[in-house]
Amino acid sequence: LALVFALGALVRWPRILLPFLLWAAPGAALAAFGLLQAGGPAVATTPGPSGLALLVSPAKGAFVFAPVALVALVGLGRALLVRRARFWDAPPPSLALPLSCGLAFVAHLACLVALGGWADGVFWGPRLVSPAWPALLLFLPEGLAALKLLGSLLLLVSVGVQALGALSYDGRWDRLQ
Repeated sequence: LALVFALGALVRWPRILLPFLLWAAPGAALAAFGLLQAGGPAVATTPGPSGLALLVSPAKGAFVFAPVALVALVGLGRALLVRRARFWDAPPPSLALPLSCGLAFVAHLACLVALGGWADGVFWGPRLVSPAWPALLLFLPEGLAALKLLGSLLLLVSVGVQALGALSYDGRWDRLQ
């Protein structure tokens, strides 16, 4: 996530490239040293479930436990496709933020699918997807404006699913995998 957002910022503001490289060099050197000491990046030994399971699995699927993310996806699509200024003399909004957020979300999901392990252990919902939710849910107001009543209903379903997990979850769905 951080790498995609850093690249997005560099594309948006190219004059900060040199200060950014100077700032990031010590951390990158430390990370490279740690990877060399550990024998390289960790890779899952067994292939994980498909990406579709990550999104729609009844036990741990991201969109099953947070249907409001579908509304945010519509908002992200609207932010990418509908580019009009709010006032007659204002320029249209930049695509840097929606592209950065969308690419960061997709990159995070791709890493989870590639490395596997997102469904390991006993837990309620898609816990490893949670770092990427803010990048997507930033566009929730756009999605609610586009979907109106359907978006509000999906929002209520999301709250209901979380309440169900908080009040009555007993682990039966985990045993169905």
